[in-house]
Amino acid sequence: MNPIRWFDRVALMAALPGWVVARILVAVAFVVADAIVVEQGLSPRPLHLDEGLVTWDGDFYEQLARSGYENVPFEAVRFFPLFPALGWLLGGALGGNHGVALLIVANVGALLAAMALRGLVLDTTGDETLADRSAWYVHLFPTAAVFVFAYGESLFLLASLVYVGAIRSRRWPLAVVAGLAAGLTRPVALVLAVPALVELWPDIRASVRTWPRVAAVLAAPAAGTVAFLVWVEVRLGSWSDPIDIQRQLRAGFRWAPVRLWDGVVEVATEAQHDAPNLVFALVWLVLLVVIARGQPASWFAYAAVSAVVALSAQNLDSTGRYGLVVFPLVVAVAQLARNERWHAPLTALCSAGLVGLTVMTLMAGYTP
Repeated sequence: MNPIRWFDRVALMAALPGWVVARILVAVAFVVADAIVVEQGLSPRPLHLDEGLVTWDGDFYEQLARSGYENVPFEAVRFFPLFPALGWLLGGALGGNHGVALLIVANVGALLAAMALRGLVLDTTGDETLADRSAWYVHLFPTAAVFVFAYGESLFLLASLVYVGAIRSRRWPLAVVAGLAAGLTRPVALVLAVPALVELWPDIRASVRTWPRVAAVLAAPAAGTVAFLVWVEVRLGSWSDPIDIQRQLRAGFRWAPVRLWDGVVEVATEAQHDAPNLVFALVWLVLLVVIARGQPASWFAYAAVSAVVALSAQNLDSTGRYGLVVFPLVVAVAQLARNERWHAPLTALCSAGLVGLTVMTLMAGYTP
């Protein structure tokens, strides 16, 4: 297994169709949302529809890429630096058009992430059909519009896939670099230590001589995160600000089973605004069964711990987006589609979900 070899012409041809189709579906969603606005005579027009692909979190990312952390609203400090930094670098080459720069990074990252996912699945399972369909469904997952918008999820997914692949092939320097990149992109990179520990446990038991390398790999995602928090402490005030802001947005800790049950009761008896998040949460739990039956133990551990982290909050907004970057979930969908009878219906269902959720996102009815 060599992650560098994942990015060849064969992988590009496998990943490109889904990438193109996803962008067509997002364009259709914009047309549908605009038609709804005209039909209903909405005035003013929804802000997110007019902001286009640089909206919701993308607006914060553009401000960070353009002005840095010192000159943006305090809330923006919760966004980690690698994605806006790349937007800043590319934006300079594009004459200061940082929004376009972020879109290029996000969309190229999505294509590379699909190629990496195909490579990891193929190297791990030897199943070319499963690998190709994983590359297909990662683009058509109902929340995959964030791979088209100016969001950092594709960059995080790419880094996490290279990290896991480098660990499986014992390519230590590459694993450290990928882990640092993941930790500088999203705080949930800390959970990557779970599959890493499972994969590296034989090395830990085999010889103490491997411990320094293992420790470096396990610590890499945390090191990226800590490096950003230290920078925040030095430049902005308090290292805990990004964590505190995120904690406020999640509205506190709740035990996942209790939160899910309360969500079911609320959707059934009161308001339905939480229904999409609840559906994603329940689908996540179902897919864990599929993962347990056909994927490595380290991947199941990653998906299970990620579920606990994502669902142990009062506010379940963006659950579908969080699940999208936990790659075993996408592979589980591809496992179901391994049967030809399920491939077409799942493609239709995911495509409809992608269009529908994107329309809701543009109309401010769903938080991506």
